[in-house]
Amino acid sequence: MRRTSRLLLVFAACVLASNAASAEDNVDCANAVTTVDLNACAANDFDAADAALNAVYKKIIADFAGDEPENAENNKKWVEALRV
Repeated sequence: MRRTSRLLLVFAACVLASNAASAEDNVDCANAVTTVDLNACAANDFDAADAALNAVYKKIIADFAGDEPENAENNKKWVEALRV
């Protein structure tokens, strides 16, 4: 009996997880009301902002990565300051 209830619980968790994952793809963020929808929209917004920030960071790092020996130490300090 215990084994059956455990299997049922695992199955239910898998079904709920798959429904939540597929629901994130079909959310109308302009009209989101439920907590699940709002969280999915917030996750989408976060991912977009994170990608934009990463693109800017990579461009800045590329711009400051000079081959001049006199800039090497300053560049290292600047990069380390960004990693904080």
